[in-house]
Amino acid sequence: MARGSGGATGGSGGAAGSGGSGGSGGAATCKTALGKAIKFVGGNTVDSVAGDLGTDGPQGDDARTLELWAKFTSATSWEQEHTILELGVPPAQDNHNNVFGIDLSGRVDDNNGAFGPYVHGWSDNNGKDVKFAAPASAGWLHLSWAYDPTKEPNKRLEFTVNGDPIAVQFTQSEYDKTGGKLVLNKGYVLLGASQQFGPGGWDGVMDEVRIWKAYRTPQQIKDNMRVIVK
Repeated sequence: MARGSGGATGGSGGAAGSGGSGGSGGAATCKTALGKAIKFVGGNTVDSVAGDLGTDGPQGDDARTLELWAKFTSATSWEQEHTILELGVPPAQDNHNNVFGIDLSGRVDDNNGAFGPYVHGWSDNNGKDVKFAAPASAGWLHLSWAYDPTKEPNKRLEFTVNGDPIAVQFTQSEYDKTGGKLVLNKGYVLLGASQQFGPGGWDGVMDEVRIWKAYRTPQQIKDNMRVIVK
């Protein structure tokens, strides 16, 4: 897989996410000093960074949270079905819930965009009705996508922008097919693209990716999204 171009000016926030091996893309060594970020040149190009967290990542139906800072530089950063971040490995057959990621549902108008956080199956493609007020060149936004298996079925998924909850699509019929459980079978993480969804990669800048083996509440996200994790 292609390597995201390193060294863009970094956004706010703390250290990189929880343990696991580094990205596998490219031959160059990733720069880890504070103040750095990864720039992805997306569109029809798949420009991505991949890594395998192994057992350090959430497995099966475990609770989990993905969070990151994402810089939206223009309308191309909002292209529909282009994935920002994805966790998990799909099996050969479609079991609906083997990946967990954040993509876009496109621009609603000049002042609003739409996100599409997904679990392959019972949450996907929010659509233009669930919009977020932001110009195309919105700059840095903090995103989080979390799952809590102990909650009621239609309250298990939580998506936030800058720590504020944003509604997500929930499809009962697809949920019923899986028995209400996620099946994340490996700790594989892909930044800047999806393994099989969408027409290409994401266009923008990414920083401070954190992957948790726990459900992080919106308040925890808001309280810590600008704090350096040590």
